[in-house]
Amino acid sequence: GGCRYFLGGCSEHSDCCEHLRCKMGLNYCAWDGTF
Repeated sequence: GGCRYFLGGCSEHSDCCEHLRCKMGLNYCAWDGTF
């Protein structure tokens, strides 16, 4: 359970915590530009 934090590994956006999204191809969570 739980969400992935900044630079955490991911396979889709829903893996990442709020305000983060999965960078496709690089497979880590990055800030999505929102607050």
